[in-house]
Amino acid sequence: MTLFELIKQETAGSRSDFILVAGLYGLANAGLLLLINTAIHGTSADRQDFRYLLMFAVAFILYAICFRRTTNRVTVILDKILTTLRLRIAEKIHQADLLSLERIDQAEIYNLLTSEARVISESSSMLAAALQSSILLTFAVIYMALLSLPAFVICLTLIGIGMWLYSRRPKEVNV
Repeated sequence: MTLFELIKQETAGSRSDFILVAGLYGLANAGLLLLINTAIHGTSADRQDFRYLLMFAVAFILYAICFRRTTNRVTVILDKILTTLRLRIAEKIHQADLLSLERIDQAEIYNLLTSEARVISESSSMLAAALQSSILLTFAVIYMALLSLPAFVICLTLIGIGMWLYSRRPKEVNV
């Protein structure tokens, strides 16, 4: 079972809140891009528009809140997964035959448990960043489609080629 399958299985009941906050993050990020682009083309050097500054501040605050909430939520989800896995392992050890357990080196068991838990725990910030980046990419591509259809097609083609190359070399790109 991969980490993504494990997360999908363990978050079956609480995904809607998480997806909503992550979507708001992407929307706020795309809103920042839209406001910057609109402010650049919509104002002149002699006329300053306070409204753009206010909208930018609101979008940035929404972006920061959603960024933090998404990162915290991923961390909480992974901590919950680790706790569940440890409880499952403890239950299996409790039900196991003591003679077979005594033959296994305790240091080896401890090392396996802690190293896997460390890998999952350390991946929380990377998973949050990947989720947020994919949502930002989605909204940025939609915004690009609204600005220029040829640029959208080129971007979609390059993303498709990148995904195809990634899927053809899974052993080389997996860390």
